[in-house]
Amino acid sequence: METKRLWLLTILFLTQACLNHSFGQKDLDFNDVIYIELNGINGNSPEILDSVVVTIPTGRVWKIESAHTTNRDPSTQVPDISGWTFITLNYVRITPVYGFAEVSNLEMFPLWLPAGQYTFRLVRGATASTVGDLTQGFVSILEYIVTP
Repeated sequence: METKRLWLLTILFLTQACLNHSFGQKDLDFNDVIYIELNGINGNSPEILDSVVVTIPTGRVWKIESAHTTNRDPSTQVPDISGWTFITLNYVRITPVYGFAEVSNLEMFPLWLPAGQYTFRLVRGATASTVGDLTQGFVSILEYIVTP
């Protein structure tokens, strides 16, 4: 009886191993480093300062490693921490609001994106930095090819 039970467990284990191999996760092969830069000059009201539309092709995935924004005075190049700027991905904020410590611990990376179309926006909010300040943002991405 014990031998039959051992054989049954062995067969079940091997069957499960074969199924996991057949239907398991696909492999990801590193392909490229992508750097998206967003730039704008602050105006008088809340606004979208810059936007970039990207398309991730079928068979590829993107891993967003980080995204950051900053404001600076164009004459002195000194950062202006009174700003209220951030980056959105399809209207969802993915960076903390620049200049506000209470939301500076926004942890959402890495962020994985499957094939599809996405829009990154550099946004200036309601409590804005000085009019005329340069606002910059970037998104750092790793691209992978999905292999069966």
